[in-house]
Amino acid sequence: MKTPLPWLGQYEALTGGVGCVDVSARSRLELCGEDRVRFLNSFCTNDIQRLAAGNGCEAFVTSHQGKTVGHIFVWCTPNALLLDAVAGQAAPLIVHFDRFVISDDVTFHDRTDATFELLVAGPQARELLSHATGTNVAETMWNHQAAAIAGQDVRVCRVDFLRPDSHFVVGPLAGRDAVRDVLLAAGAVPCGAEAVEAVRLESGIPLFGSDITDENLPQEIRRDPQAISFTKGCYLGQETVARIDAMGHVNQFLAGVRFEAAGNAMPAAGAELRSGDNVVGHVTSAAWSPRLKQPLGLALIRRAFASPDTRLDSPSGQAEVVSLPLGP
Repeated sequence: MKTPLPWLGQYEALTGGVGCVDVSARSRLELCGEDRVRFLNSFCTNDIQRLAAGNGCEAFVTSHQGKTVGHIFVWCTPNALLLDAVAGQAAPLIVHFDRFVISDDVTFHDRTDATFELLVAGPQARELLSHATGTNVAETMWNHQAAAIAGQDVRVCRVDFLRPDSHFVVGPLAGRDAVRDVLLAAGAVPCGAEAVEAVRLESGIPLFGSDITDENLPQEIRRDPQAISFTKGCYLGQETVARIDAMGHVNQFLAGVRFEAAGNAMPAAGAELRSGDNVVGHVTSAAWSPRLKQPLGLALIRRAFASPDTRLDSPSGQAEVVSLPLGP
């Protein structure tokens, strides 16, 4: 299969230099009110109450049944909680949360259309952002800070999205072009969706709506250390999550899979993975991996077949389960 070269330079920027991507289509919510911390803590898997201003975390929003209704990044400021999720999630999350408001002092605001979001990623990202903001940009995962670029107020958030290093830069929509122009002039390479998808999959980062759905239990996604607290107080769906932790058993896991594709056989989302005559999983997303020089995907696979080096069959040829993120 011929490697798709048009975006290879963008991939190299995201993995070896610094790339800049407009991800303003992602959802951005603001939770305000005196009860905002206690409220959100009651509806997601991570411990929101431990967050101080300037900190953040990753979490699953769960249903009564303990299944995922959202996958969010949360940042704490002195007066609000800022939530970031995939495109199209603002309205469903607000509807979900609003069902449980009784006398709580909490309000939900969709800030998606009023703000921009740039993804700045690569091993030189922090240095470039520190130069552009005139501040020492946070290195610790999930830390964030208010800053200014090109005279525009922004928030720079360290995020586990593309490895080795990535940040979201968020600000009022009117300032997007000015901020982006400064970052590009400083050496960031403008990048598109194909390069981002390749690095995302090599990094092993799932997306809600493709790799995660409302049929998944949180532990199936294998983000326990990053997104689940097993010591926090009660929250919606906790009984199921805690029972799985105590029993140590889910029936499937999200795993990385490389494909020895012949010709132009890129795996499609939903493609079956087989062991002999048995269907043991299905592909959730896939892209060409420049590091492997093969297609790479994420797939939900029955636990007995989800260990690295397990060989499977697919419509795109032989497949092998691999550990993610990919090593050097």
